[in-house]
Amino acid sequence: MHDPQLLLTLKRENEELKNSARKPRREQRMLQKRAKERIVLLLGGKDSAEYSMHSKDYFHEMWASFYTKFGVTSFWDTLLHDFDDALVWIGEWMPAVKEVQVVPCLLCEEKPGTLDTGEGVICETCAQIMGELA
Repeated sequence: MHDPQLLLTLKRENEELKNSARKPRREQRMLQKRAKERIVLLLGGKDSAEYSMHSKDYFHEMWASFYTKFGVTSFWDTLLHDFDDALVWIGEWMPAVKEVQVVPCLLCEEKPGTLDTGEGVICETCAQIMGELA
């Protein structure tokens, strides 16, 4: 017959392993990579004015929400049994709704500026025209 004490011990040890096992660090980096891809997508590309202006806030908000959702203090601490859910969560994450100030193109003043020139933001159309003239 089965020893009830042994079964209890095995169940407890199994639960302890489940609550402490993590992916190797190189695989944990997938969380970091997925987060960067998500925020780049949400902000219109790494070279966009939106990314320049808001990426730090987005990263801060995403990781703060992630830590709360998964009960960790770093994405490195994500448990093995939460890892797949964490990847999905990051891929679907949306920032809290905030009023976003739309800055018009510095040149045409008609379309929203999306490319930061250092002196202001310009739209894609004006950037193409300037590129053709340069």
